Amino acid sequence: MRRLALVLIVLVLSGCGSRTAPPTSGSPAERQWADAALQILTGLDEALPRISRAGIGPATLTETPLLYEALLGYTYVDSCGELLEQLGEPSPREREARDRLHEACTHLHHASTLFTRAVRLDRAPLLVAAASEALGTAPLIRQARQLLTRTD
Repeated sequence: MRRLALVLIVLVLSGCGSRTAPPTSGSPAERQWADAALQILTGLDEALPRISRAGIGPATLTETPLLYEALLGYTYVDSCGELLEQLGEPSPREREARDRLHEACTHLHHASTLFTRAVRLDRAPLLVAAASEALGTAPLIRQARQLLTRTD
């Protein structure tokens, strides 16, 4: 009886954390994945201009409206990787778009980390680095969007 219980526990636990199979090309699940990825990109389209508008000079660190604008932008871009991970595995034809978005998310997370350090240390040069890295993801974001819209 104990052995059976142990086997059942192992079987149940082995299923925990397992990923579902990627959607097949042309399936509704594929379109759902692409739509969700496009929503992430739409959020980035709103967050990156906030970072740009906030600026990179010392005033950004001292003027509350600018700091708040930057905070909103960097908070969203920092969530990019987590949001992408929650989508699960894409279909084979969406993998390239996922890879571009993943690369952008990695840079955006680093940019957010730089922003946090800039605020904590009151260092405007770190803002320059953060904004440069965040805004430099535009080509990757554009490529991801183009790849996702090709699957329509």
